[in-house]
Amino acid sequence: MGQVMTTNEGYWNLLAARAQRNALYRGFTTVREAAGPMFDIARATDQGLIEGPRLFPSGPAISQTGGHMDFRFTRDVPATPNSLHSLERADQFYIADGVPEVIKRVRENLMQGATQIKL
Repeated sequence: MGQVMTTNEGYWNLLAARAQRNALYRGFTTVREAAGPMFDIARATDQGLIEGPRLFPSGPAISQTGGHMDFRFTRDVPATPNSLHSLERADQFYIADGVPEVIKRVRENLMQGATQIKL
């Protein structure tokens, strides 16, 4: 998480493209991604822009406040109402408290191309 929090999505995509190629060369033909900003990597793989196994993305993991995917620092608490943390804006995770918020986040992931949901 330290590297994720000190770099940006462009760098993550370069790392992911290399990981895709490496996975293919190790013999994997299909990979199920379990949380993260992988929609563009899946699209680039499907279009042949990068080499890699077929990728089924879940998109950002959905967690409740203080849950196992809540990587905010204590200085980020309390959250500002109606705002997203920088890692939520970067599609690393989504915080959703209560049924309506979970439904909204699941639908947002599906809208972006998720093939499964990571809770």
